[in-house]
Amino acid sequence: MRKSAWLGIPLLLLALSLLPASARAQSDQAAPKVALVVSFQQTNIRINDRVNATIFLANESDTAITNVSLSLSKPDFLIAHSLTCDGPILDGSLDLGVLSPHTTLSAPVSLCFNLDRNRAVTGSYNILFTALYRWGDHSDLVTSETSLSVDLIGMETILGIPVGLAGFVLPGFMLLVALGWFKVPWVENLNQDTTKRIVYSVILSLILMGPFSWLAGRPGTPEWLAWLDFQQQISIVRLGIYTVVGSLIGGAIGAVYRLNEKRKADRWKWLKIIPEDSELVKLKKGLALNKNCPSQRVYFENKENGKKIYAYHYALYDKSIYAYGQFQLIAGRLSSSVQEKIQKMVGGLPAVPPDARSIRSILNLLREEDKEALLLLNPVVGLPGNFQKSFQILEADKYHPAQFDDQKPSFLLEILAEPA
Repeated sequence: MRKSAWLGIPLLLLALSLLPASARAQSDQAAPKVALVVSFQQTNIRINDRVNATIFLANESDTAITNVSLSLSKPDFLIAHSLTCDGPILDGSLDLGVLSPHTTLSAPVSLCFNLDRNRAVTGSYNILFTALYRWGDHSDLVTSETSLSVDLIGMETILGIPVGLAGFVLPGFMLLVALGWFKVPWVENLNQDTTKRIVYSVILSLILMGPFSWLAGRPGTPEWLAWLDFQQQISIVRLGIYTVVGSLIGGAIGAVYRLNEKRKADRWKWLKIIPEDSELVKLKKGLALNKNCPSQRVYFENKENGKKIYAYHYALYDKSIYAYGQFQLIAGRLSSSVQEKIQKMVGGLPAVPPDARSIRSILNLLREEDKEALLLLNPVVGLPGNFQKSFQILEADKYHPAQFDDQKPSFLLEILAEPA
């Protein structure tokens, strides 16, 4: 038995000597040592950001590796491009060829990442890079994992407040501040409610800066629009720009508001009828205050004694009722050029009683004409002491609202070619 065991040892040595040299060498080789390193330009990405990544691959062993390929696992909304973000989309694996012993890739692999803005979701995501390779009849892989944060409002803070969040509030807030400088009423009321002010600030910011953000993403737009793009990384410089934009727009709106208010105040002041006004001016002011000429004569009843005051037109101003009598325009006393213009307005003379708009146009033609062309036809009646006037101011709180006199039609201005 011992003799047969000793006999087996030479036979084993003989079998080993007959194996191919390549097979013996391959079995003696250790697995290659491959290193994979991934470096990201930054650790967070926003909607319109482009983040570059550089991949280094090194073969640190004595054995060559072949069929080297790179693939990555990532969220679907994170798009990877070869070389630059204007390059082709990396879909699948990237073939890297052969890597000799103790060498690295001749040039590191450059990738560029951006987001599909319609699908991107905020959060922190792990991205796994995998390098597959072969050596002899074997295959293996090496991996590297890194994280990338999808952030819509940026990471920079001021006193703990995200700068990006301030970017959504500041333009609208500064617009409201500027409107407050010009004492716009609804803004002054808004100052009493902080929550509403913040909500309105965000809404106004989107209204102000939204079009700039949209234009910034269009091809062929000026580069400076990128500074007004909400979707870019917010910085202190951008906040300063947003402050200026919100203040300027708010100031412009506030200035227009104040000018309009002044114009309205001046017009309202002009509409006040004073005794020194001519009959022509009194009529024009009354028509400006009340643009609807009644089709029936109107009357106002005194609340205390029931007496009635009859008029052919009326207007309200402040706490007063302006009552007007009926007038007659003698066209024959006007110049021929003015007569022609009046005929075009009313369709010939004698005319159908014109409406308020036509009367105002006619009165504008009479500024430089003979004042005696405009005569009182039917005055305001029912005044104390039977005193009759073409115009009267009544205290509104002493009279009932205007009522119509169904027995008598009304037209404020009668136009005749010659006196009847």
